[in-house]
Amino acid sequence: MPEMLHMDRAAALALGMLSGHYPPGEEASASGRLEVEAAAIRNARADERKPGAYLVCDGEIVIEEPNFEVRRDMDTFSMCIDALPKSLTSATFRPLVDNVIAGLLLSQSTQADRRVGRIGEVTFLMEEDRPIYCFSLLALPPRVSIAPPVGVEMVAATAVMAARLGDNSLREAVHLLIASFQDGSDALEAFIAAWAAIEMFVHVTFSETYCGAWKAAMASGEPHSLQGAIATLAETKVAKYHVGQKFLVISSFLDLKAADADTGEFNRLRLFRNELFHEGRGSPYPTDDVQKLALKYLRLHLLALARTGNMSS
Repeated sequence: MPEMLHMDRAAALALGMLSGHYPPGEEASASGRLEVEAAAIRNARADERKPGAYLVCDGEIVIEEPNFEVRRDMDTFSMCIDALPKSLTSATFRPLVDNVIAGLLLSQSTQADRRVGRIGEVTFLMEEDRPIYCFSLLALPPRVSIAPPVGVEMVAATAVMAARLGDNSLREAVHLLIASFQDGSDALEAFIAAWAAIEMFVHVTFSETYCGAWKAAMASGEPHSLQGAIATLAETKVAKYHVGQKFLVISSFLDLKAADADTGEFNRLRLFRNELFHEGRGSPYPTDDVQKLALKYLRLHLLALARTGNMSS
């Protein structure tokens, strides 16, 4: 796989530069040394391989003239430092990668192992047939991700979900939700990321979609015919809704039968979050419960928009 080949070469180059394996004057023999060291990295990764599906994201963009102030040309490749703006690749490709991973998570069964691990990334330029490997003095996290085994139907569902996410205002919420699934991440950080994701999802979707639809429903008198907590919510001014009440509105539109139970779960998790932030409550963290609730309503929201368009219109 060429993507993995370039990733292993870049990793070998980075290690080689740190250990002085590519001194000036040895450019003619550099490619042979590089392939040996890249093979060693590839073999080490194979020994640590875990079961699952490997997602490889391959992106290409046209850029302005790079800054080649720090560049070395070897026999079959080149390497440079800080030739590209540090934020270029993350700003360009992160939303796409996040949307695809989110699509995978949304398409899996509730029993699936949703842990996501990152393997590595590589940024390189092509000058005719010569790859130019680009490094930054700012260390970046790996970007290639792992997901549980997938079938043809899941791949199709993932593509649909990723397309519906698109480049929209839920970008940061999706990124935080994915971060909470990172394999090996700190338990506290995972919970904070998951909670931030669902709270951001609630505020954004309520403002953009469900607030207008709820006001229209109240104007028609519809809430008074409903059962459960949502029937009494019309007595409170919308501008004064807290995040739990906003979630109640969203869940009532998306899954009315489960709205009371899911809102109770949301408020239980919100209470844990408050006790953690204000009283220092410790583990165990209910991260899995937050993730399940966030995935359920993100999926239902995307499906609802696909059926009806913007519900506030």
